[in-house]
Amino acid sequence: MNIPSDRLRKIDMPLYGFSNHPVVCEGIIALPVTVGAPPNQAKLMLDFVVVRVPSAYNAILGRTSLNQLRAVVSTYHMKMKFPTENGVGEVKGDQAVARQCYMTSCRNRANETLVIEDLRDETKVERGKPAEDLFDIQLYPGNHEKTVRVRTGLSDDLKIKLVDLLRSYSDIFAWTASDMPGIDPEAIRKAKDFEWIEECQKSFEELKRYLSSPPLLTKPVTGEDLFLYLSISEVAVSTVLIREEEGKQRPVYYISKVLQDVETRYPRIDKMALALVTSARKLRPYFQSHTIVVLTDQPLGKVLQNPDASGRLVNWSVELGEFDIKYQPRTVIKAQALSDFIVECTIPEDPQQLILSEVSDPWLLYVDGSSKFALIDGVLYKKSFSLPYLKCLTPKEADYALQEVHEGICGQHLGVRNLAHKILRQGYYWPGMQRDAIKFTKRCDQCQKFAPLTHTPAAPLSILTSPIPFAMWGMDILGPFLMATGQRRFVIVAIDYFTKWTEAKPLATITVSKCEEFFWKNIVCRFGVPKILITDNGKQFDNSNFRSFCEGLSISLRFTSVAHPQSNG
Repeated sequence: MNIPSDRLRKIDMPLYGFSNHPVVCEGIIALPVTVGAPPNQAKLMLDFVVVRVPSAYNAILGRTSLNQLRAVVSTYHMKMKFPTENGVGEVKGDQAVARQCYMTSCRNRANETLVIEDLRDETKVERGKPAEDLFDIQLYPGNHEKTVRVRTGLSDDLKIKLVDLLRSYSDIFAWTASDMPGIDPEAIRKAKDFEWIEECQKSFEELKRYLSSPPLLTKPVTGEDLFLYLSISEVAVSTVLIREEEGKQRPVYYISKVLQDVETRYPRIDKMALALVTSARKLRPYFQSHTIVVLTDQPLGKVLQNPDASGRLVNWSVELGEFDIKYQPRTVIKAQALSDFIVECTIPEDPQQLILSEVSDPWLLYVDGSSKFALIDGVLYKKSFSLPYLKCLTPKEADYALQEVHEGICGQHLGVRNLAHKILRQGYYWPGMQRDAIKFTKRCDQCQKFAPLTHTPAAPLSILTSPIPFAMWGMDILGPFLMATGQRRFVIVAIDYFTKWTEAKPLATITVSKCEEFFWKNIVCRFGVPKILITDNGKQFDNSNFRSFCEGLSISLRFTSVAHPQSNG
């Protein structure tokens, strides 16, 4: 096309083809494109990515170009249609022409020579140089072979701390191949049959001797720090409390716990916290008199000290707060192996057996209830759940209280239940209040003469059932309220018995026409014609117009039974 290369805009990202191989792009160029045949043509400027690769096509329209054309492509019909000012434009494909172009591009492809670099050429890479000078540190004073290098730019204080740290962990450095642990080649050969040789027998005897003579527990010294190792599994947790003596670790106590039901589903960090709490409860004297250093590979300290923690972690954190506990990352030493041995050898118990044993043999706890009473200034009071202290009365004082509350100056000849409750609210108590109230009410002459008697026989209430949604509605009017905008003071409410769906509307007046309008627009037009409508005996519902309105829609109008006359209409 004889377009100069300076018109190309640079692009930094490569182009990926169908083979997923990246192709370096020459640049991006904007070209005018005319699509379709006149008069239904579309002309626009499109951006093309220029690449130097052999292809049977001069240009390919991507998704961005098709989007600008607003084109619809059908590969089955080999057509592309797009809107234009004069109608719908169309571009047709031709398989014969496409195959001819492809064959021509294959014949004109020049032979390419691949250049393979000599694999024997070695490129020397310069070794990196330190940014500043280094100086040697002897981990073992007097031994010039076992040294490490540290940069000279450190401050004196930091340099001293770093040297002390390196020397304290000098035993973890491997200076020779023999210092590095590995697997005997004799054990990893698969071509050779296994043979029980003398060395195997010797190792087996040493293992039995070690297991038959476990380390004895030692007594800690006052004021020294004790170390606690934690280990967990799916069914158990265990801890080992140790002390250091002459560079060696001596066990003080072992703790193990089988996890029950919910505890087995705790997260790993929660199981670690449970192991620590269990140790603190069982070894409380050690935790109170010594500083405990917890060695674990989990961020246990940060989790327990997190102010945003919730649930059981907060309770455990408060419980552990009274002890002097420090948290350090653990190293691979023998005490951790003891802790792992305990947790791995703990056999899980069957929780079903534990539950059955508790159900079959329950514990009985006998109490006298003395914690509910208090003696204040020589007067006995009963502690109430929601009321102040209740003064305990003698039998003589109880009869006087019953008489004053029942038939005194403010007495209303209350019933048995209300009489006992009112005495409680006045701040008095004695055993058998309900029983004494029944006896006193039966002896009252006025109550026996003028007490209301129910002559209607008892009968079960009829149950309202709504088989389908929006089949039965209840409607009522609330108010009057304080006047709102438009002089609205009332609210008409309708509730579906099945779904409990509520419809409400403010009203200025509660007339029959307003009720019919609300029911038609808010119920019938939105949810369909219901089967039953239940209202109270208000005149806006119990009248000929509203009855005719419901009969015209084949709605059964029902009225509620009068339970509270003041609210009936």
